[in-house]
Amino acid sequence: YIDTYIKRTIPLYLTWSLIYLPVILMTAIQYLPTINEYLVKINVPILLFILLVIVLLPILLIITLCYSGVYYHLWYFPAVMLSLFVLKKWKEKYKLNYLFIISFFLLLFGATETYYGVLPLSIKELVTYYYNIFFTTRNFLFFGLFYVVLGYKMGSKEKTYTKNCFVKLIISCFFLAFEAIILHDFHRLDSNILLSCIPVTYYLFISTIYITNLKIKWNQYSKYYYLFHPMIIFIVSLIFKGVNQFPILNISIVLMLTHILSLVMIKYNQKKYVSKK
Repeated sequence: YIDTYIKRTIPLYLTWSLIYLPVILMTAIQYLPTINEYLVKINVPILLFILLVIVLLPILLIITLCYSGVYYHLWYFPAVMLSLFVLKKWKEKYKLNYLFIISFFLLLFGATETYYGVLPLSIKELVTYYYNIFFTTRNFLFFGLFYVVLGYKMGSKEKTYTKNCFVKLIISCFFLAFEAIILHDFHRLDSNILLSCIPVTYYLFISTIYITNLKIKWNQYSKYYYLFHPMIIFIVSLIFKGVNQFPILNISIVLMLTHILSLVMIKYNQKKYVSKK
């Protein structure tokens, strides 16, 4: 299954990386004045910078594809694929419980970007060395691996359902909201990893498994929602300049357009499948 999943995912990942290239270029153009100001400060000519980018482009592209993705949401693909690869290799020699414990501690390190403001000074100094080079912990090692191993452990059980899972989901959501409120006023490098997401994810997943009366194919919608929404956010902010000042309106427009585009894509794929048959 893991080999099949990775082989099927690579073309999808590369295709969507290409689709997002125009968005990346347009975003880069918007930040050219800021980049130029920074280069002036460090006394690097713009032509030299462009030359270095062209020369190093193949290496940068490989690192980006394997680490963070060419656009900010595409990190998910290399994270899942590499996590599955590590899981597969680990299972061949060692017990899964050991990897589960190791991945949890790696997740704790990943969470330092969110909890940076509450960390002791000595730990801050240590983690700063990492962030100065790698910028983020939103990758397979410090984020994806734990959740993939958790999902595998859930899948290996005969029955993942626990009593009162919907109640536990609601309680977990309250803890998540409380954690977010507490951390709101502290300095954060980013806000990708919240520890309360672990029980929320667990109980949300097992609750969803047992909602059998809904006939909507959520997996198709979630896939296209995920793939399309950053592009829609970019287009909306480009067309409606002041929309960011009205968060509810902004979210509503983005959700509506993302849903319409996802629906169109699903219908198109269904017609293509029928015509092939």
